Amino acid sequence: MRSVENLSAVLDMDVLWLKANQVAHAFEVESTTTMTSGLQRGSNLPATVPKTMVIPEERARDHERKMRSPLFSEHFNKDNWNLLFFDAFRQAFAKQKSKVALESLFGKKKQAGASLRTNETDSKQSLLQFDGEHVENDVVAVAEEPPV
Repeated sequence: MRSVENLSAVLDMDVLWLKANQVAHAFEVESTTTMTSGLQRGSNLPATVPKTMVIPEERARDHERKMRSPLFSEHFNKDNWNLLFFDAFRQAFAKQKSKVALESLFGKKKQAGASLRTNETDSKQSLLQFDGEHVENDVVAVAEEPPV
């Protein structure tokens, strides 16, 4: 991948959307890891590449606190990051399926009064959990280092 500074760090990112051997969009899902580590991995991509940090709504205060730090907020803004909340994404996907425009969800929380059924026996929150079913096994992402 051209214009990637530290390929091994970039390949540690959660989701990379590729277009013609270039990263078109990068995603970091931060449910248990630090937001700073995601920001650090994303800093290895050009600032022009859109990046999305996906977090559970209960971590919104953590993100607000991080944004009060000049170092974090400067890189979050300069490196083209957006924020996406798990429940807002789940809610929109449950209603619209593949017609969801991610950009319309950036920074928005789940609409009040709307409920999403979850598996109450599962203590770990999953981004890809709809109606109590986990679909991680149905989602496969492969990133390979390009041939030299």
